[in-house]
Amino acid sequence: WSSDVCSSDLNDIKREIRKMGLTQKEVAAILGITYPALWSRIKHGKPDIHLVIYALSHYYNKDDNLGERDL
Repeated sequence: WSSDVCSSDLNDIKREIRKMGLTQKEVAAILGITYPALWSRIKHGKPDIHLVIYALSHYYNKDDNLGERDL
């Protein structure tokens, strides 16, 4: 992973957050981190944040979880 995330990775993460119907601040709150910490991890291409965002996106977009999310 590069220390500088390429714009397509950044756009992919932003797109996944939008697909969930959440804001970046809401995602940060769910993860228990501050918004600046979330943005820093995204901006610097930290591998863990990519995995977490995609996992959240999968969870929030899964049809059988509708109305029963316990985060």
